[in-house]
Amino acid sequence: AHGGGTSVAFNLQPRPTGQLLIGSSRQFDNRKRELDLPLLAQMLDRARHFVPALATLNIIRCWSGLRAASPDGNPLIGPHPTRRGLWLALGHEGLGVTTAPASAELLAAQILDERCPLAPDAWLPARLALQEA
Repeated sequence: AHGGGTSVAFNLQPRPTGQLLIGSSRQFDNRKRELDLPLLAQMLDRARHFVPALATLNIIRCWSGLRAASPDGNPLIGPHPTRRGLWLALGHEGLGVTTAPASAELLAAQILDERCPLAPDAWLPARLALQEA
């Protein structure tokens, strides 16, 4: 699981339109969709630190959103607890790309009924149903 609080990272992605996408941030203690202007300022300051020329560009659009995460912060990797034949690999909270190889290895071992590379209990979807009971 991830820690709480707020963090800002530097992410700059050129878009096919010639525009630049600048981000990103995480707020684990905020579930509102409204823009957090002080946090936006932190992201822009961090981006300008790495690419000073960004200070000469205009902002045309800003948005915020929620990252898909489970209630306990761990992804759901394994069989659906009530739908036989449905396998899940979701809730990685923005880390899906970096955790994809390990998630795939864990899920494949479960599907093929092979020995898992690590104990799957912390990621099994059924754990959330047990927590609610």
